Amino acid sequence: MQLRAIRPSLVLLPIGALVLVCSSMTDGYSAPVQWGVFAACMRWRAGPLLATRSGACASKRMLWHYRRMQSVNCRNCDKYFHCQANYQAVRCKGRIARRVATAISDCRERSQPGNRRDMLADQAANRHGRSGRSCNKYLRPYKCYYRPSSGKCKK
Repeated sequence: MQLRAIRPSLVLLPIGALVLVCSSMTDGYSAPVQWGVFAACMRWRAGPLLATRSGACASKRMLWHYRRMQSVNCRNCDKYFHCQANYQAVRCKGRIARRVATAISDCRERSQPGNRRDMLADQAANRHGRSGRSCNKYLRPYKCYYRPSSGKCKK
C-alpha cells in the first residue's frame, strides 16, 4: 500500500475529529478520557491511515454523528449514534475507512474508563453499524425517542 503526500490541513481534520469523538458523553455523564492511552492506541491502530482520503472521510462522518448526538441531546440514544456513526463511516470508499472506524471506536472505549457492560454494549452497536445492518434496533427498544426522519427527540 502506497500512501501519497497530502496537505497538512487534511491531517488536522481527522485529528480534530478524533479529539471531539473521544470527548463524547456516555449515557448523560461525561467520563474522563485518558488522552495518552488514546493517542498511543491511535498511533498503533491507525497511524498514517488517518491522513488518507478514506480515513479522513470516515473520521469526518463519525464526527458529524457525534455532533448530531450532542445537539439533539436525546436520552438513551448513545447506542443508536454509535451504530450510525460506524455505519456511515464504513460507507466511505475503501478498506481503510473500516479500519479507521474500528480504530476510533476501539481506542475511544479503551481510553474512557467506566462501566464495562456499557462499553461492551457500545462495541456491539459499533460492530452492528459497521456490518451495514439497520441501526433502528437501537431506537424504541432502548427507549431512545430520536426520530431520524426529523432529526429531533420526541419525548
